[in-house]
Amino acid sequence: MKRFVVAAVVVLAFVATNAMAKDCGYRFHQWPEKRVCKAEPKPEPVRQVPEKIILQGVNFDTGSAKIKPESYGILDKNASTLIKHKELNIKVVGYTDNVGKLNMNEKLSAARANSVKEYLVKKGVDAPRISSEGKGPADPVADNNSKEGRAENRRIELHTTK
Repeated sequence: MKRFVVAAVVVLAFVATNAMAKDCGYRFHQWPEKRVCKAEPKPEPVRQVPEKIILQGVNFDTGSAKIKPESYGILDKNASTLIKHKELNIKVVGYTDNVGKLNMNEKLSAARANSVKEYLVKKGVDAPRISSEGKGPADPVADNNSKEGRAENRRIELHTTK
C-alpha cells in the first residue's frame, strides 16, 4: 500500500510538473533547460476620454462665424486625434457672451459650431461622427461683467457622445 501511495504521488507530481512545463513551451524531459514562461499579454489600458474639451484659442471675428487663421493649428490637432480614434463621436457646442440679443447670440453660436464641424470634416473626420449645436450665452464659465470673463464665455467645446 505504501508503494502505491508513493507511486501515485510521483505520478501526480509528474503530471502537474509536465502540465506546468507545457505552459512554458517545453516538456518535462527538457526541464533542466532554462526557459522563461511567456506571460499572458496584458490588455491595453482603457483610455479615459474626457466628456468635454474646451478648445482654447479657437476664435472668430466679432459677430462672425468665420474661423480665424490662428485657430487652425488647434483644430488640426483635434482633427488628427479624431481621425486616429474612429470610435469617438463628438458634438461641437458653440457659446457666446451675453452682449447683444439672445436670438442673435443663439444663431451666432450655432453658426460658429457648424463652422468648426465643417472644418473638421474638411480635414478628414467622418461627417456622421460629428454634430453641432449653439447654446448662445447659456452656461457661462466666467463672469460676463468683465471683458476677460466675456472672452472666456465665447468658446467652442467638443463633447463626446455615444
